[in-house]
Amino acid sequence: MNIRWRLGVVFIQLIALLIATYYATGELYSASTWFTAGLFSVIISSQILEPFYSRPADVIGNTVICYLLYLTTPKTVAQIAWNGFSILLIILFVLAIFSSLFGTGKEYGKYTLLAKAAKSFSTEATAVRIYSIVFWLSLIESYPKLERPLWVMGIAWAILIAFGLIDWQKIWEMRKTKDCFIEGAIAPSRIIVSTTDLPNPGSWVTLRTKEFTTKGVIISRIKRIEDVWGQIYLDNQEECEKLLRSHSVSYEMLNQTNEDVLGIADEGSSQENLVFQPNRPLEIGNVVSVQHGETEILYQIHTAKIQKLDVKGGSLLQTQAYAKQLGVFDKETLRLKQYHWSPTPGNAVTRSNLKPATEEITIPQSWMLLGNIIGSDIPIYLDKKLVCEGHLAILGMTKMGKTTFAIKLINAMANNRIITILDQTGEYKKRGIKPHTPAHDTSVNGIALLEPRPEEAITQAYKYLSDITTFARNEYERGVPKLRTVLVEEAHQFVPEPTLLDYKDPGRESAQKFGALMMQIRKYEINTILISQRTAVVAKSALSQCENFIAFRSFDKTGLEYLDTASGHEISNIIPTLKKGEAVVFGPAFSCDVPVAIKIIQEPEIQQQEKDSILEDVIPDFDEFQPEDEIPF
Repeated sequence: MNIRWRLGVVFIQLIALLIATYYATGELYSASTWFTAGLFSVIISSQILEPFYSRPADVIGNTVICYLLYLTTPKTVAQIAWNGFSILLIILFVLAIFSSLFGTGKEYGKYTLLAKAAKSFSTEATAVRIYSIVFWLSLIESYPKLERPLWVMGIAWAILIAFGLIDWQKIWEMRKTKDCFIEGAIAPSRIIVSTTDLPNPGSWVTLRTKEFTTKGVIISRIKRIEDVWGQIYLDNQEECEKLLRSHSVSYEMLNQTNEDVLGIADEGSSQENLVFQPNRPLEIGNVVSVQHGETEILYQIHTAKIQKLDVKGGSLLQTQAYAKQLGVFDKETLRLKQYHWSPTPGNAVTRSNLKPATEEITIPQSWMLLGNIIGSDIPIYLDKKLVCEGHLAILGMTKMGKTTFAIKLINAMANNRIITILDQTGEYKKRGIKPHTPAHDTSVNGIALLEPRPEEAITQAYKYLSDITTFARNEYERGVPKLRTVLVEEAHQFVPEPTLLDYKDPGRESAQKFGALMMQIRKYEINTILISQRTAVVAKSALSQCENFIAFRSFDKTGLEYLDTASGHEISNIIPTLKKGEAVVFGPAFSCDVPVAIKIIQEPEIQQQEKDSILEDVIPDFDEFQPEDEIPF
């Protein structure tokens, strides 16, 4: 209740006490201790002076006053009760003093735990309770034979105490509307309400006052002993403020609505992150949006946690969702561009229903459709030209789709590049890739498979990269370098981390030189694609040259930390949650400014077989080449 209502309740209690006293004694007031105790309990109460939760200082004051009343009151028939009460007062006084000295404002200390326990016990001695004891003991002393005044004052006392415990303001407001009492607001667009019932979170309601009608959505709901507490979101701040002035409002359910508010931008949101409490089940990877003016900012959920929301009389366990900003989708360029501004406090978080009309836009010839953002129709493209101007790393645990995607990628690149695969797994051989011959390195385009013996894998990988670098350098000096790509499957077998090798192992130096050579080969139109399950076992000198990444599901802590560092964003939360065929992509070759989790398009088996047949036509039959056909340098 506000202060006006509390003063009104105290005034009525005082009038009732005077009337009851006059009815019992024939006078409006009495010099007896019970009348004084009654006055103190009405005045020194949570309505006026004492807080709803008593402090040790309040207990000290109340016990001192009660002890003075004890000393000045005649004690005859209730002597034993008075003595027990005096002992209780002394104990409460000591506990309150101890709590004030060793507990107030202190988190840690020698007696902090004891002080907190003392506070919990002593603060139960509220003004109403201890003055009620004085009232009844004094009343018994005044009327030991249980005369009529004792019963009159006893019944009046019970009515007064019960009257002070009721929230009359809420009852008055509920009497007028029988629906919803407004307790406050969280600016700019959330109102706090209490009512006898409230729909589930996510439900839309129509709110009506005498002046106007608006609508809102239930954000949260907590069932309490006597009522239901809830938060209602309105998208108009002015209407929210009007409702506050009305104090109460009637509501009714809306059966249908085209809007889908999932929550609102909450504390902790920033220019990169969105924090909100979803009012319905979502999944990691789902795309949500916030409207900022006419701009729709997209976010992708990467983490969810359970938190507790406490209110007076109840609490609620609810999910707190954290989403990373993807940016704004440019429908003309088909790019996701980062939006350098945080959401407005209280903005509605909705599902993204963005459906780009890609058929109406001319897609650059060098672009390759990778897939769509998880749970949406928003496409993400890979620029084959840009990816070939640098190095690409494809990472993730086994059976997640790394090799399938790699074959799809090199198929798309094979029409104008010389692609060589270094492999020890036999996977590419099963897929019909023809073996490497010397003539392949100087051909026009195509794909070939190089499978050195395991004991020579590291040295042969560096030797091969060094040899084609020599070819490319000579071509570069003549001004006509061919386009070349080296795909290294299970890169740790060819370019392992040198620190994991024996000091005298000949492959140690080759692995170091491979990474060093990667820094030089791009100007000769050579790029590499490194595929591995773990970053920790791949030479960092090689991996650090990759600026484009495709990260499939992984649980490797070292690898996740490396990807966080490489991307400049926290993506280690979402990578372990990815499913087969899903990946996080980032780098300058992708049509997004920040890392994004996508569902990679899986082509039908028939289309894949058609591509395989095209691939066989594109790859030259190297068996037909003779040694004299090789181009000398």
